[in-house]
Amino acid sequence: MRKLRLFLFLLCFVSASATAWAAQSDEVEKPPLLTFGAGILATFAQNDEFPTGASARVWILNQFGLEVDVFTRESNPTFTIRSFYRVLDNGIVAFYAGGGVAFFSSGLTFDSTLQVVLGLEIDITRNFVFSVEVGGLFGGSAAVPVTAGAGIHYYL
Repeated sequence: MRKLRLFLFLLCFVSASATAWAAQSDEVEKPPLLTFGAGILATFAQNDEFPTGASARVWILNQFGLEVDVFTRESNPTFTIRSFYRVLDNGIVAFYAGGGVAFFSSGLTFDSTLQVVLGLEIDITRNFVFSVEVGGLFGGSAAVPVTAGAGIHYYL
């Protein structure tokens, strides 16, 4: 009788463990639909300029991103609208590529320029991310040929 109870106990234990393990393996963590981040950024430009500004990003399914940046350049407001695609993401470091339009102002006139960018996001904590970008500007009279920047974003 004792051996039967021990056998039934072990059978229940193994069965419960296998069921719990199977339930765990089916749970795949899905990325959130939208991830919103806001932060500060600094761009590196010619003439010893160091324009700084604000940035807002939205990642859709952690794969596609949209961004709006507002900063000053030569004491004039400038803003960019860009979209991104995450090429690689290992959970700590993400590599993305993207492009968009930059609008440079000079007095009361705006000059638009196409922008192509490659970027790297490094997770500092769960919510804080450090990003570095390098890219090129094409067209427009206010464009410099190469652009580079760095920023810190806080993701909600």
